[in-house]
Amino acid sequence: KNYVTNIRIQRARELLCEGYSVMEVSEKIGYTNVSYFIKTFKNITGCTPANYKRLVIQDKDAEGLL
Repeated sequence: KNYVTNIRIQRARELLCEGYSVMEVSEKIGYTNVSYFIKTFKNITGCTPANYKRLVIQDKDAEGLL
């Protein structure tokens, strides 16, 4: 179970970096409950999907990639 969850969260990170919304990512990786996805994502990464996405966008902006 942990292996599958980690793979799903890794894919979620990729999708968030590609610009998908938290709800879209949740659905794409197989979570039917967005709240549960957010809780699981935070438990594994230490931040919410929205905060993760915001940090990635800031990093890309700082590197001049946006």
